[in-house]
Order: sequence, then C-alpha cells, then structure tokens
Amino acid sequence: MTFFLRPWPIVTLSTLFSLGLGSLASLAPQAQAQCPNALNTAIPRLFETPALARSYWGVTVATEDGEVLYDHQGDRFFMPASVQKLFSTAAALQTLGPDYRRETIVTLRPNPTSPDRPHLHIIGQGDPAFNHDDLARLAQATAQQLQLQGTSVIAQLWGDEGFSQGTQTPPTWEWADTQAGFGAPVNSLVLTQNALPITLRPQAIGQPLRLEWDNPGDGVGWDGLGWEVVNRSRSGGPGEREWVTIGQSLSDRTVQVQGVLQAGAAAEPVAIAALAPGDRFLAEFAAALDREGITVQNWAVADWASPDAPQPDSAPDAATPAPLAVYPSPPLSALITTTNQTSNNLYAEALVQWLGHGEGEPSPADRRSPWERGLEQMESTLLELGVPADTLVIADGSGLSRQNLVTPQATVSLLQAMARSPHTTTYRQSLAVAGQQGSLRLRFQETNLVGRFQGKTGSMTGVYGLAGYVQPPQFEPLVFSAFINHANAPYSTLRQTLEAIVVELGRLQVCTSTGSPL
Repeated sequence: MTFFLRPWPIVTLSTLFSLGLGSLASLAPQAQAQCPNALNTAIPRLFETPALARSYWGVTVATEDGEVLYDHQGDRFFMPASVQKLFSTAAALQTLGPDYRRETIVTLRPNPTSPDRPHLHIIGQGDPAFNHDDLARLAQATAQQLQLQGTSVIAQLWGDEGFSQGTQTPPTWEWADTQAGFGAPVNSLVLTQNALPITLRPQAIGQPLRLEWDNPGDGVGWDGLGWEVVNRSRSGGPGEREWVTIGQSLSDRTVQVQGVLQAGAAAEPVAIAALAPGDRFLAEFAAALDREGITVQNWAVADWASPDAPQPDSAPDAATPAPLAVYPSPPLSALITTTNQTSNNLYAEALVQWLGHGEGEPSPADRRSPWERGLEQMESTLLELGVPADTLVIADGSGLSRQNLVTPQATVSLLQAMARSPHTTTYRQSLAVAGQQGSLRLRFQETNLVGRFQGKTGSMTGVYGLAGYVQPPQFEPLVFSAFINHANAPYSTLRQTLEAIVVELGRLQVCTSTGSPL
C-alpha cells in the first residue's frame, strides 16, 4: 500500500503571516535604498545561517535587457520544483498562442445490430479545466440533440482516449506522488483534474476525523464497488500539532487517513489521484445523460492507438459523422494562468501533451505518446527563445520530477526572452503577484513590492525556488532566479531567505559608476 505524505504540518494563514510577512516587512520600508554593487554582500549574507550551511544555492539577477547585476553559481544545475512551470507555460504560449483551444466532441454512430439504439462516441482532447459543471452542460446539449432525433437509449458509449494514447504519468515521478491528487495522471478525458477531492472534518476530541467525498460519486467509484476507508486519524485538543496523511492502495479500493486536526478547527481539503480517469469520466457522463432522460446501456474506454484496448465496431475514418455536441476548452491564456498562479501539475502536463499535437500528427513510425513528443517540442521552443540546450534537463512540464535540472542563468534567459515576446503581457499576467494574487498574494504585503513582483514559486522536500520580474520603485525592471537545493532547514526558512532577496532588489536605486547614488 502506498500513501501520500503531506510534506509539512498544516500551517494556518495567521502562522504564515507571522513566519514570513513580519520578517519581510521589517526589511523593506525602513531600510535605505542601495546601489547595485551592494548586492555582492547583501545576498550572500542572507545565506550565512547555520540552517543553510550545508545547502546548495544559486542566484542570478539581471536587468530585462541583459546586464547581470549579481551571479552566484548561476551556471550550476538545480532542481527547480514548480519553477519548471515557467518553462512549460512559456513554450506552450510561444508555440500555440494565447487563443489556442481544444475541444471535447460527441458524435453519434449507427449500431449495426440495433439501429434504434445507436452508439455514442465522446472524443477527449485533454482539456485540463473540464469539471462537473462542464460535464453537465455537455450532457444536456448532447441529450437535446438525441431527443430531437427521437433517440432515448444508447447501446454503447465509447470514450476515445486516442488523443493521449491512454493514461500518461511521467515515468520519473516518485511513486508516492502519483497516488496523490497533485500527482494525478493526464489523459484525453480529464474530469476535475483527475483528482478525487476529499474533505477531512475534525469532531469531538478523541474522535476520528470525518471523511467526506466532495463528489459523492467518487465515494461510490466508477465501477460501483465503493471504497474501504481505514481511518486512523484523530481530533486533537487545543495546541496539538496538526498534520494529516492520506493515501490509497494500488491492489484494492482502500483509502487510509492518518493525522490530527484540532477539534473545532477548520476542515482540511485533501485529494487522491483518479487512477482510471477515463473510466471515471465515462461513468459520470453516462450518469449525467441519464439525468437528462437518455439511458446508456454500456460504456467503455476505447484507445484507437492501442490494439489491446477495447475497440468499437468501426474505427473513425473519413466518413466520421458531424459532431453532435462540441465543448471547447478555455483559451490557453486562461490555462497558463491557472498553471502558474495555483502551481497546478496536471495543467502543466496537459499543456505538454497539447504541445505534442501542436505541429500536426506524427509519422506512423513515431511510437511516442503526444506527451513525450511535447517534451521534445518544449525543448525546441525554449532553444528558439534563446535558452541554451545545455542549461536544462527536461523530465516533465510541472516540476514534480526530481530529474528536472535548470540553471539560474537559464531561468533568467527565459524571463528576458518572454519580456521581448509579443505574448509578454499574457505571460506576465499568468504569474503570481506579490501581495495580490496567486501563491504570492499573502507575501510582501507590508513592503514596497506589492504589485511590483510577478513570479513563480517552487518547493519540495529540501528544495525551494523563486523567480520572476521585479520592478523596484527607484530602479529599472529586473529579472531574477534563485534556488536552494539539498537543504535540511524548515520550509519557512528556505522561503523567507529567497523572498528576502526580492526585498533587497526592491531597495535598489540608480547610482554612478563609482557607486554613489544619483
């Protein structure tokens, strides 16, 4: 049995404020402005703490037009964690454009054995934003068209997974991560990010936490067999440390919960991955059609690219009928915003899959999945943007893989290239903003950087990264990238250290060549 371990104890918003914002607030408004050459001492000083003595760190700071102001190990490789999403979203935006969309398509096909009970095909194209509301609207539109044709019974509902060539999980992800909601696989027919969201609610002291499936259908299971819940959690008393872990078995339908939430505390949202996302999608779609008055007698996932998968009576060809219903995805500009501001892993991998289709269909001899081809296209696009091929190793689009490697200089090169791109406004608006939105909305609130830092965070055990665009009040626009790897310090220490670099950048002012303020 494999379980997802939450990487850190639960931290409340008030605790986050006291850990980070207080220390940052003390650095910026009261501190004097400084010349760029002061970075040579100010930045290293931030890492002079016993907690970081054995860690590995690199920082590159430059102007948007290319002048390097500070560099420490900027040419060395670091695991980027979710800072990797800066690369995948830039490649998708540059290759496909901000208005690019994909569609979920429903077609009706004849049933050779029972003409009054046709077959229904739903063709997914990996829309990562598709949720239950979208499913209900698509089912309603489909049912209306079927009823206009006098059809009330569907003999067979086929779900076409040919776009993704089945369910894809990056092979270099940690096994435990693939069981968690944040490590869900990507496929053609995505529903609620292929995650099964669960809410854990504390009860009276000593009682187990109450587990609630956010979508009751997930608790039943796509095959109707349901889940066994092994609950070893507890509602704790005041002052007890809060922590939870949740995981699932790969051999049977079992979810196990462990941990402590204080009695009276807020509920805790968690999630596990949907390991058969195509089947789950079809079961939910069949149920939605039933609510609209259309009976589905059977359903199955069909992967046109896999001869071992169940197949319809006839594969699609030039005579494919016109769509019965079409549901477009949000535009790419909206998808990269969700990817970067909420650090959504499935969205990032779905964009890689879209990149694999962006240049047309591959030759029959190319047996790679669209996701694999997408990684190659991502690297090619980054090279065109001026990011040297030998400055990064790409293992996925999200940063969840520990085999991704980038240099701070490569990240700065990317940010500079996107500052010159015709899509620069869309790209910058997709990022979190200090004190305002995304993962940085609670950060820097009492500094001079509110609304002046657009960036991306990244973290995993022993790793923290931060990169983006900084507009100091008294200096020209900057780009920077900073990473800490192989650290044994608390997450809050890593985060505060890199955030303090941004605060130092916010203090910069224009100086003479001799280092005197103008």
